[in-house]
Amino acid sequence: MVEQGYWAGKRILLVSHEAWGPVRLSKHHYASTLIDQGAQVFFLGPDELGRRDIAVELQQAGAPTIVHRAPPMRGIRHLPVELRERMEERQMRALATTCGGAFDVLWNFDLFRFRSLKDRSHARLYMLHVMDLKHPDELSGPAKCADAVIVVSPAWPMA
Repeated sequence: MVEQGYWAGKRILLVSHEAWGPVRLSKHHYASTLIDQGAQVFFLGPDELGRRDIAVELQQAGAPTIVHRAPPMRGIRHLPVELRERMEERQMRALATTCGGAFDVLWNFDLFRFRSLKDRSHARLYMLHVMDLKHPDELSGPAKCADAVIVVSPAWPMA
């Protein structure tokens, strides 16, 4: 249980593989609830092909600031860990700079982005929230760098 007022004033980057739009999923409801509790929420949807930069789009009151970004280099998750860590730190620094400063929380619903984020200077708390995990072994790498891991998925055989 989180104490009353915990989220007030927090800057949260919510990373999703679904765009912000008329269809509302759990992560959209989390974003709205966090805003209602006084957090400043930035919503990073899917990377946008053809885009070359990072940009923010302010919404009406009660909705998160939408963050648009170009896709990073393809295949980043297959690079050596040290190189991937540096690239992800650069990505997070660029996002934080564009959004006006470091984030208190990176709430990540995308298993394939920010898999190796260790530098906490631009995201102090890293929460990995995975829905419908298809292959349990895909969780091990990203979970090592997360401060909290939430998995909502049908049961699978545990080895």
